[in-house]
Amino acid sequence: MRHADLAPAAGEVGVELPVIGEIAAGDPPGMTLPSGAVVRIMTGAPLPVGADAVVPVEATRGPEGPGRFAATGRRVRILESPVAGANVRPAGGDVRAGEVVIEEGETVTPGRLALLAALGEVGVEVHRRPRVTVIATGDELIEPGHELVPGKLYASNSYGLAALARRAGAVAHIADLVPDDRLRIREAVFEALESSEVVVTSGGVSAGEHDHVRGVIEEAAGGLVFWRVLMRPGAPLVFARTSDLAGVGRVPTRYMFGLPGNPTSAMVTFLEFARPLVRRLAGFRDLFLPMLSATLAEPVRSEPGRRSFLRVRLTRDASGGLVAVPFSDQSSGLLRPLALADALLICGPERTDLQAGERVLVQVLEPMASPRDSFAPPPPAG
Repeated sequence: MRHADLAPAAGEVGVELPVIGEIAAGDPPGMTLPSGAVVRIMTGAPLPVGADAVVPVEATRGPEGPGRFAATGRRVRILESPVAGANVRPAGGDVRAGEVVIEEGETVTPGRLALLAALGEVGVEVHRRPRVTVIATGDELIEPGHELVPGKLYASNSYGLAALARRAGAVAHIADLVPDDRLRIREAVFEALESSEVVVTSGGVSAGEHDHVRGVIEEAAGGLVFWRVLMRPGAPLVFARTSDLAGVGRVPTRYMFGLPGNPTSAMVTFLEFARPLVRRLAGFRDLFLPMLSATLAEPVRSEPGRRSFLRVRLTRDASGGLVAVPFSDQSSGLLRPLALADALLICGPERTDLQAGERVLVQVLEPMASPRDSFAPPPPAG
């Protein structure tokens, strides 16, 4: 209807106008509405030329009763007087011509996918998920599910690292366990380089007699970008990259991370170094773990000269502020504190003694921990 044809109406008293037609959803636009008349219209149908308001059928009365009247040849009483533009969805109200609906580097979420479809798009350019191969090395390792015998450990690093790689946006493959044998390690690494952009190993990167991984990575890349970092956990870390692998031929750039064998060291170094690279290759703009400020619940002390990443739980104080509660044991050989942690508290190297009540920075383990009740404010007393 035309808003100008409607006088204020309420209750059973209102404006009566003739119904001159009906427009259904899917009908072509172009019908013109003359002054002093109304058209019955269905949700999703195009507004007739000249109309500028819609009144719900529940706010009308026809000869057959409230909201009931024939499409044409009858009159309808309007029981409400809407403002101009009421119940009308204007063209361009969602997206205007020339507007960008999704930026490069943004994730194609279900909502964005629906928006692209609503605009008639049948395809969109995306980054291919990078391929990551995880290789766990060590004579002491056996696969979960086998009988644990003295001197052996269940291999956990490969499963945790592969899960982190998938959360970062990669397609992850877990290679067979490799003993501390240089030839076997070399074979596994070179085979992984043929099919993966990123190769991640765990174990064998220190300076021990049976630590062969660093030498194999150096051979494959023709040199190392770095070995060892001033952090805890995870000092013995190897990184190399190359586009011309010895024995493989010219291939796209490959990246190799030799991570420590201690479980927490392997996971933390992956989060700090490998995860940002994987996300870059996958096309993401946000590469690093999200950072928050929190109040330290109790004093902590870290090793001088290194940047430490301490496992903490996050909770809230009575006023709703975020509080970081460190785990009592920060050993790099323990997995449970990391598995239960909500965040990593960054400590040092400038200051290694932090006191309770200080404001600290934490990296939220968004790919690992899901929000728990500990994130919620405490319940009211009583």
